Amino acid sequence: MVERRRFKRYFFGVKAALLLSDRTMHSDLRIVNIGRNGCCVEDGGGLQVGRKGRLSVEWRGQQLQVEAEVIWNDASGYTGFTFLSVDPASSDLLDELCATLKVQPPVTE
Repeated sequence: MVERRRFKRYFFGVKAALLLSDRTMHSDLRIVNIGRNGCCVEDGGGLQVGRKGRLSVEWRGQQLQVEAEVIWNDASGYTGFTFLSVDPASSDLLDELCATLKVQPPVTE
């Protein structure tokens, strides 16, 4: 299989929340891996391709928030997101996060 990602992904294993455009909240997500332009989450299924919302995760006491769109899902409960827009503060935090994860993956709960 040919890798199509433009940026590397890093193991993350941290809880996240997703507020969809229809104001539905999904707070039981776990980010499996994350990169500069997207992530994979374990959500138990149910998020349809094309759905958009604000994905939020806390890291080092700060909120990382990105506008994201579901681009794939599978029967085992994993969903892939592409990041549509990232505000400057979250962009800096995401860069710091990815740089840190290259060196030391976080300890999961």
